[in-house]
Amino acid sequence: MAMVLDAFASYVQNMLTEMVSGEVHMLLGVTDEIEKMDVKLKDLKNFLADADRRNITDNRVQEWVAELKRAMYEAADILDLCQLKAMEQGLSTKDVGCFNPLLFCMRNPSHAHDIGTRIKALNKRLSIIKERSAAFSFIPLGSYEDRSSKLDLDQVLDLEMIANLPRLQKLTIKYCQKMKAVEGVPLLQRLFLSDNNMETIPEYMGGINPRQLELYCSPALLASIAVGKSGPEWDKFSHVEHVKTYASQGDNSRKWNLNFF
Repeated sequence: MAMVLDAFASYVQNMLTEMVSGEVHMLLGVTDEIEKMDVKLKDLKNFLADADRRNITDNRVQEWVAELKRAMYEAADILDLCQLKAMEQGLSTKDVGCFNPLLFCMRNPSHAHDIGTRIKALNKRLSIIKERSAAFSFIPLGSYEDRSSKLDLDQVLDLEMIANLPRLQKLTIKYCQKMKAVEGVPLLQRLFLSDNNMETIPEYMGGINPRQLELYCSPALLASIAVGKSGPEWDKFSHVEHVKTYASQGDNSRKWNLNFF
């Protein structure tokens, strides 16, 4: 599903490029609707990538994905209709392939109203789908993967797993109390964990190998780490080359730090 959405978003982007160099004065507002659709599709594509990676099986999420799939079918129907209209004008399949059929429909007054109305209706559906996605705390992993090797997570309350991010080098996790697993991050160099109430190092630390760990935690956990090899936390971080640990009281009036190199 993510691949289909990605391909469609790319198609719309190419279409917009053609519109910039074409006779857009005839489109009157439809261009704005298409641009809105482009933005929504890219956002939803990124959310869907997160749903795929986290292997979410929650029924509500499955319903959300199904709704998005139906919207994508509607988008495909619009494109098919445009191509059909182009062929009805006497253009061969070969000719249709030489230009953008949606752009053709938008330039043709006899088709523009119908297509524009359907695109506006589709945009409303995509807006509702995007609003519903907020309930699932999706992370825009697609945009992350396209642009960098850094991922920052701050108070993503329902997130339980990060997996299969082969290019990830820097990971920040702040106040994600339900996080249970981090795996599939072979290039991870730096891990930043922050939760002033953290009283034990997460178990997933034993399964990853960052070069540097920076930990902001409770004074109790820092004291346990300070014991070193004889403490209960040692096996979770002893394989990390550089460890920096910080702790403070709730009012931040007193602070402590501890380093292992």
